[in-house]
Amino acid sequence: MFLLQALLGLLAPVGAFAPKGLSVLLPLLAVAAWFQARPSLPQVAWRLAPMAPLLLVGLASALWSITPAASFGRGAMLVGEALSVAVLATALPRLSMARVLAPVAAGLALAMAATVVELRLGGPATQYFRGMSAAVVPAALSNGLTVAVLLLPPCLAFLWGWRRAAALALLVLVAAAALLGGQLAARIGLVAGLSAGALALLVPWAGRAVALGFAALVVAVPLLLPLPENIACATLLTKPSISHRVHIWNFAEAKRAEKPWLGWGLETARAIPGGRDMADIFTPCGIDVMANFPSTEKLPLHTHNAGLQWWVELGPLGVAAALFLVLVLGFRARSAAAVGSLGAGLAILLLSYGAWQGWWLATLGMVAAIALTCPASGRHPPRSSGP
Repeated sequence: MFLLQALLGLLAPVGAFAPKGLSVLLPLLAVAAWFQARPSLPQVAWRLAPMAPLLLVGLASALWSITPAASFGRGAMLVGEALSVAVLATALPRLSMARVLAPVAAGLALAMAATVVELRLGGPATQYFRGMSAAVVPAALSNGLTVAVLLLPPCLAFLWGWRRAAALALLVLVAAAALLGGQLAARIGLVAGLSAGALALLVPWAGRAVALGFAALVVAVPLLLPLPENIACATLLTKPSISHRVHIWNFAEAKRAEKPWLGWGLETARAIPGGRDMADIFTPCGIDVMANFPSTEKLPLHTHNAGLQWWVELGPLGVAAALFLVLVLGFRARSAAAVGSLGAGLAILLLSYGAWQGWWLATLGMVAAIALTCPASGRHPPRSSGP
């Protein structure tokens, strides 16, 4: 049990300062949880089943992909990641909430305290160990903020039944880190997660509503895009990254329309023709090119919107498979903690990261498994329950 709790305690710190390490932490956690809880194979298969359609579509897309080796290779990795998540989601709920969430909450508090200090001081440790300038420290720590935002709802649920002052302190700490950091997606995810969790305390169908709302947005993507150019111009001087997102989404929509039925293939966004060309985001707005502006590739590695990436790479069948998984999660979410993490994760999925980034999928899977240890809204374990 000590090894499992130690690994759980590392989740937030690794996410904050070495997020790619979460891809390694996921299988380690799965193995430790397996030996601790000994779930049966049928139970693991039941957890794996909702992921199966997306895995099958992803693997099959190698048959028509423009980069078949990359599609098949990433599809095979997805199978391994999904199996680890299924094991973890089966094993952790068999353990007590306190045993799982006490180390997670402690790790989250430690990671966010260190993050706040780093951001306030200009990131001396980040600069020293990662060889970065002070200007890019907020971006370097942004991934950890999204990990923290996803972990916050289950940690609050645990601490609220134990020490409410500790729960409020953790909320303030995570909010402070999100506000000091440079990532808008983390702030939006924080608000979305807290709002969804609060809704779940009021109505039993909150998880379904969140999932159905997300599904409706994803289904409507081909109707909502392209966005008018004036939207990009309106944000160019205040938040240039939003302007670039608009150009990315519009370009990706044009490419989706070229292969509307099957898509380009799993993990092909980085290889789609024209994606590495530079977008002219200044001339149409009548603004001179800004000095030292970051790369404005038309499609830099991925679409920065999971729903759009599903459409571009896997077509309607892939979108249906992905949304099936989302709906299963929403309909199975029984606790405010699970609904809160679901709301935060889905909000961030629409704004940032690639749909198949290993560390990000590992984060989503581990958080989902941890949230399953929380009791349904309206019930809470007695305060005396200890680790």
